[in-house]
Amino acid sequence: MNSQAFEVYIDDIDYYLSGHICDAKSKVEIDQLTLEAHRERIEQFITRFDEEELFKADFSLDSDYFYMAYLEGQPVGIIASYCGVEPFESLSILVTPSYRQRGVGKALISRWVKEVEKRGRVARYRANRENIASRRLCESLGFVAHSHIQILAKL
Repeated sequence: MNSQAFEVYIDDIDYYLSGHICDAKSKVEIDQLTLEAHRERIEQFITRFDEEELFKADFSLDSDYFYMAYLEGQPVGIIASYCGVEPFESLSILVTPSYRQRGVGKALISRWVKEVEKRGRVARYRANRENIASRRLCESLGFVAHSHIQILAKL
């Protein structure tokens, strides 16, 4: 088969937590939200991001749990967490660009991992291969690359 007839549609790496999460100490406040009660707040926040950012984060309202981060009283980040039939729980994370590198992502993921463990599930972090910042973030918290997922689309 001619490989030039295909293009990479998805090029992701799955990470799993190795041991316990490196706890993040910060001034970030985090609330658990539900789509039923907080849809407007969630939708209003994600409108700050363009389609490419939402695609890269694989962010979807079709998720099971949501966590919103606040810094200085302002919403600055969100995690959408979804459960499959397997024991894994995966996340999508968005942090407002002007608040990146301020511990927001670490605080969100630390809280998310604790909640995942309470539900008796395994935390899985999937990052696009080209999303270096996301990959560095999860690796800094103790996640280890497990597998590479590449989905090709026919041209």
